Amino acid sequence: MLDSDRVAREIGRRLRAQRTARGLTLRMLARQAGVSEALLSRIERGQVATTVANLVTLAACLGVGLGEIFAGAESAEPPPSYALTRAREVETLPTTSAHGYEYRPLSAGLKSAPLNALLVTYQGATPESWLTHPGYELLYVVSGRLRFQIGEETLFLGPGDCLLFDSRQPHAAESLGAKPARTLMVLARDPAAAPATDSAPLHPALEPSSKPPPRRRRSG
Repeated sequence: MLDSDRVAREIGRRLRAQRTARGLTLRMLARQAGVSEALLSRIERGQVATTVANLVTLAACLGVGLGEIFAGAESAEPPPSYALTRAREVETLPTTSAHGYEYRPLSAGLKSAPLNALLVTYQGATPESWLTHPGYELLYVVSGRLRFQIGEETLFLGPGDCLLFDSRQPHAAESLGAKPARTLMVLARDPAAAPATDSAPLHPALEPSSKPPPRRRRSG
């Protein structure tokens, strides 16, 4: 089994465990998260590697941190007060690929933290689908170049550029050039996000879509 397949199965197992522990059906959670019941079922069975945006939304609907979806099994030991990832460990971290990029969790050890850091690599000349998710997102470009779109605006980002935005806005990224663009992504949890219930309104998060909002302005 490929590493990415194993990671997808582990993520799916943890999502299912969190959902069933709260007495939620697939339909209830799918409705709150704004995804199809069929897609959620495939995610839980590890049949599809889903986007960071979907994981953020599902975690918010379950009332847990993203670290609890990425982290391993519970331990009898007291939870750690910090999460440290050494440089030598980065290339061995579990990797998930979805919609033109791959991501590795850098801070999964601190499960309940309101912030989560990911190493995200956008593959060369592969556009990401349009996404939204609750909270805020900070993107720091380590290497390579990105075309990053937020709603109607198009931004061109290079090494050292840092972008912070409300991730409820539709956004998408595309690596420019032959080499992948490597970024540090920090996701801030939305404190107003409520756990899913059967009567809760649909969550504003969107399924990945190839249809963008109109583009008008360019910056870079």
